Amino acid sequence: MTQFGLFDYHKRLSRIDQAGDPLVELNEAVDWEQFRELIERAREKPRKSPAGAKGYDSILLFKILIL
Repeated sequence: MTQFGLFDYHKRLSRIDQAGDPLVELNEAVDWEQFRELIERAREKPRKSPAGAKGYDSILLFKILIL
């Protein structure tokens, strides 16, 4: 196995961007914010206490689910 260097991740992302990253194109084509209200209503539930970390953004979770 090859060990990745400090800048290998950056180089890989640069190559993907040059080739035309389909995720960037999809992000530009879809207006994700139109789904926010519906998703947040579906995720609504009363919190039992104020302890704990704040949940992830609704749109981020939706993108993960879809993609």
